[in-house]
Amino acid sequence: SFNSAILSIDNIEMRYFGQNGQKYGIEIHDVGRNVNVSNIAMNRGYYGAIDVQSNGVNLQGNVIYRAHLPVIRIFSGKRNVVADNLAVVGIWWYTHRDAFQGDEIFEVKLTPMMGMYHNQADNTQMRNNIACGSERAGFTGPGSLCGDMTSFVGNIAHSSLSGFWWDFYSFGERAGSVMAPCKMLNDFTAWKIWEYGIYGETTSQAQLHIVRVKVADCRVGILTVSGGHSSIDHVIKPKEVLIKQSLVVGHSANGHCLMTKPSLYTCKHYMAWCFHLPKFHSGILFGSFPQVQNDGPKIHPWWETAPEPSLYGVTKIEDTTLANFGSPCIEGPRANTRDVALACMPSGANPADGMGPLMAKDIEKVAVDLDSLLLFHATDASWINGADCVDMDCDGMKHAIIHDLDGTLMGGSGGTIFPRAERFSRGSFFGLPFKDPVNHHQMR
Repeated sequence: SFNSAILSIDNIEMRYFGQNGQKYGIEIHDVGRNVNVSNIAMNRGYYGAIDVQSNGVNLQGNVIYRAHLPVIRIFSGKRNVVADNLAVVGIWWYTHRDAFQGDEIFEVKLTPMMGMYHNQADNTQMRNNIACGSERAGFTGPGSLCGDMTSFVGNIAHSSLSGFWWDFYSFGERAGSVMAPCKMLNDFTAWKIWEYGIYGETTSQAQLHIVRVKVADCRVGILTVSGGHSSIDHVIKPKEVLIKQSLVVGHSANGHCLMTKPSLYTCKHYMAWCFHLPKFHSGILFGSFPQVQNDGPKIHPWWETAPEPSLYGVTKIEDTTLANFGSPCIEGPRANTRDVALACMPSGANPADGMGPLMAKDIEKVAVDLDSLLLFHATDASWINGADCVDMDCDGMKHAIIHDLDGTLMGGSGGTIFPRAERFSRGSFFGLPFKDPVNHHQMR
């Protein structure tokens, strides 16, 4: 009967499951709290593998090969458990078999980067799952409440377009009437990722914590975009991004110098933006705090920020190891490129005021070249606009400031690192002229 059924599926194989664009292989809807799907093999599906819209469902120990994204979807319900599952090859329906299904995409800030495992329900336990070979993300979801060290643990994504992609809508229309002040990603591993190991864009979240994560061999290891408050209206609300007890690796022994593009049809749809990032790897792009949301992933660059920032935004990195940042490749597309551990937003993304300061302490560096520790991109000449600045300096990147609180990042007793700031408006009576040679250098 409704909401009281008992269902157990175990130790079977399902082949050619699902109906293209219509039905999952297994759909569990409103059947109660005694549902168990365990130790089954699902092979070559025509849509997603398992869809849950119920309470107390247990999905454990299943192996799924070649299904549409999301492979496992926890759409609604409470207290569902997804544990010890392996999903291999996640296909995005919009480019399935080299087709192009059009531009009408629901939830445009999520669907183009849908994970193999997607959760948008309450109190879901997601433990020790592996996602490999996704044409989009490995995992998507709301994260967990800060301090909850058990709901999301031990999950791994590799060989995918992105690792973990925070569900933008979980901070807005799906968040309900009560907005949690702090959300967290805990104990997550992403390696060999074409774009972002971890990407999080929020609108009104006060705190975003990334704790005990490991990222390696990613174009960008971690990027957060935390905005939503108007500086023009003088709204002052502290916002914090904390990266703690984590490991960020530029190029591991398992890294790849020769790969030219992701496999299958990953890049077929324009919203993949497979080549919008530089060829060098950046461990952490220190976060931006824009007044409004960006246009990613519909319009690149995804790190685009609004001209006006939110106020009181800060990124903190604590008790974290930065490892293997240098020039690891002597051949292939990444030949002679220099990876960097920490980088500010590229100037082409209009980030002059959108970045907040970065506070670092208890940092361990392992095999990090001095020239690979930090990259401040050159400022953009278009920012030097007398109509905007009159006689004030327009050199930009004023918020790209790093405070080394204990000397573990830059040595000694610590200090402050900031970019060159010699570019000024034409006709200014102070500073160096724009044509001065010093203005054509960038600081690493």
